[in-house]
Amino acid sequence: MVRRGSRRFNGSLGANAHLSSRSMRSSVTAVVALLVLAGVAPASAGASHRTPPVGATANGHQYRHGVVPSVTWMRSHRAPRVATASAENLVYDGGIDGVGVTTGVPRVYLVFWGTQWGSEGTNSHGDATFTGDPAGVAPDLEAFLKGLGTGGETWSGVMTQYCQAATVGSQDCTSADPHVGYSTGGAFAGLWADETATAPPMASGYEIGAEAVRAAKHFGNTTPASNRYTQYVVVSPTGTNPDGYKSGSFCAWHDYTGDTSLGSSGVPSNYGALAFTNLPYLPDAGAGCGEDFVNADGPLDGVTIVEGHEFAETITDQFPQGGWIAGGNEAADKCAWIVSGQGAAQDITLTTGTFAVQSIWANDFNAGAGGCEVSHPVVTGRNSAPDAPALVWASPRDGAATVNWTAPPSDGGSTILKYTVTATDTTTPAKGGETCSWTSGPFSCTMSGLTDGNAVTFAATATNALGTGPASTPSSPVRPAHVPGAPTRVTATPGNGSASVGWSAPTSNGGSAINQYTATASPGGQSCAAASHACAIEGLRTSTAYTFSVVAWNAVGAGARSAESPLLYPFHPKGFAVEVTAVILSTNLPFTAIAGGAAPGSTVLMTLPNAAPARCRAGGTGQCVVQMREPKNGVFRLHASLRAAVKSLALYVPSLTGPAEVKRGGTITISVSHCPRAALVSLALSDGRRVAQKSTSSGTAVFHLKMPTVTKEKVTATVDRTALARVLLVSVT
Repeated sequence: MVRRGSRRFNGSLGANAHLSSRSMRSSVTAVVALLVLAGVAPASAGASHRTPPVGATANGHQYRHGVVPSVTWMRSHRAPRVATASAENLVYDGGIDGVGVTTGVPRVYLVFWGTQWGSEGTNSHGDATFTGDPAGVAPDLEAFLKGLGTGGETWSGVMTQYCQAATVGSQDCTSADPHVGYSTGGAFAGLWADETATAPPMASGYEIGAEAVRAAKHFGNTTPASNRYTQYVVVSPTGTNPDGYKSGSFCAWHDYTGDTSLGSSGVPSNYGALAFTNLPYLPDAGAGCGEDFVNADGPLDGVTIVEGHEFAETITDQFPQGGWIAGGNEAADKCAWIVSGQGAAQDITLTTGTFAVQSIWANDFNAGAGGCEVSHPVVTGRNSAPDAPALVWASPRDGAATVNWTAPPSDGGSTILKYTVTATDTTTPAKGGETCSWTSGPFSCTMSGLTDGNAVTFAATATNALGTGPASTPSSPVRPAHVPGAPTRVTATPGNGSASVGWSAPTSNGGSAINQYTATASPGGQSCAAASHACAIEGLRTSTAYTFSVVAWNAVGAGARSAESPLLYPFHPKGFAVEVTAVILSTNLPFTAIAGGAAPGSTVLMTLPNAAPARCRAGGTGQCVVQMREPKNGVFRLHASLRAAVKSLALYVPSLTGPAEVKRGGTITISVSHCPRAALVSLALSDGRRVAQKSTSSGTAVFHLKMPTVTKEKVTATVDRTALARVLLVSVT
């Protein structure tokens, strides 16, 4: 293995990883750590300690928990000899808002703060690099955290002896207590190069906490549960002096956003309280923060020693200081910068390389007297596989189902890494067994390969680092299906500014019962819905011709839209008769008169001065069509009326044709009225010419056409290319 703590890395940063973790909210706490001095005997019976007075390395800032003092500071402060090591043991301080230690699998997110880090890339190991990282801090940190909890490493096993103890002030844990989690599979959870702005030259503790909050949002950890076992390491770029560490005689510290010593209300977080670390660019401090501390050529020794220090203290005192402490000291404080003997800083070999670390205080060392250890068997205590998910439900799809669930009552003291959902086909059991799984995001997955029409239930299990828990109670059955076909035989009956729409069911319901139909008018989009085969659409205009279409819905969704109904004009609220002036230039001119908007079954009477009256009965759409001829030429009025019992009438002549004698070079004037505003009015002449123009705001279009020859001109007028448009040919002169 390459010993990464002893060589420099160059390059640029690579792709960010995104994994989920857990966390909870907290309250205020503030004490400064007492730290073991370098260059003295180990912290076991008979060993001497060099401990700073409370507040010495914090410079009055209570939020600097777990302070790693500089080597220079340690060498200038010597504490008296401790008579008995057992008096040094850590005790459980009761937790803050129910959080004392990280009982789940610890997950660490690295946040490289500021544009000063430069361009991103990866090295040959797949670790992140930056062009603005001359010492190679980024890949060293990532590799170190990736290696923890792999290959049976036991350095982080030291921390697992501590627990969320039931008794405040206890120095021991029982098998019934949930212990600190082991970083099974690696502690590294993700990396973010935050290049949204330049990192401050000397960020305050509050600003560092706010950056941790932004990181939680970036990684999608937006609930207290997703941050319960999570810590954010905010790494400042070279050349910066976060929290004034260069003159503050310290190398790093950790805290949480609920600490009110950071601000009057802590650092605001909508995602629960967040544990975070202030990690400066330590190579800037040289030997003062551990360069070459273990290895003669170890420029990055201090990087992993200091980050290991803060990692160990965060998981044993997640929201300082509600976890394991002794007179203000945390687990790593008591073993900082030991040069030789038991607990001396040393290299450990992980699956990702060899790294320098310090020892961690172990209460159970030396028969319970306590001392500093670099290796310890992993203790699991009450940590176990998760409980069953609490609630499972599903929505059918075409040959599939979308399954949702809620988290189990307990995650077993370890972060849930995966949910697995299994299908049971209760109609045809041999077809069951399909699965889908979840690793991040909302608690949902889509199960495919199901049989439409069959009843299927779903059960979910949760998996953490310690195993898979029991299956949930099965969901209520659903029947996968596809959307329905299109309804058929759509009809509409006019009403007073409304229409009653009817239809027949589609030939297929898609394997799922139809639960609703929606009918829609065009134009306008007015609609109505019904579970049966009819509904009424209100708010229609009496001057507008409408068609109607229908869509069927089942549990899967909306099906295809039906064919449109015939045109229909709604009733006018008051009955009336309609007349239109027609200039008939030739005898026996045939034309078609269409009366619309009549009540179905009513009789419409149409009259011309010299022609026999024509009667017709309005059909289901409220229209009647009459073919008529006027025996004489001249200007006449075409009159249409209804019996008194009928409410309304509108008269429509979509086209009027007939011969008109025009002298050579003469002009024919054609006026078309009662068109929709800005409708395209087209004329077709017998000599093959076509002319068109848009109607005015009053619905009229007037054409003046010069005729090149003597002819009996036949003129056809249409509007918007439809034979049923409301067009009245007023005059041909």
